Amino acid sequence: MAWQVSLPELEDRLQCPICLEVFKEPLMLQCGHSYCKGCLVSLSYHLDAELRCPMCWQVVDGSSSPPNVSLARVIEALRLPGDPEPKVCVHHRNPLSLFCEK
Repeated sequence: MAWQVSLPELEDRLQCPICLEVFKEPLMLQCGHSYCKGCLVSLSYHLDAELRCPMCWQVVDGSSSPPNVSLARVIEALRLPGDPEPKVCVHHRNPLSLFCEK
């Protein structure tokens, strides 16, 4: 089977829709969409109401979302040897950006 996907295109397809980074500890919601664990934790922390999938708006239970093992394995296989792990905020476990608000 021949594959015609460039690395940048593949990275775009492996992005979390919330943080727009390559998935970090991807979790799969009941609706089938995946997000970074840190993004879901942060999202559910800031919501007082029920958690809804940001893509399809289905009500989901973020606390029972299993790891997306297949997606994590693909990302791990594509990571270059010696590639450093991205640095994350110690409070929110999200990738570091310019600043973080507590």
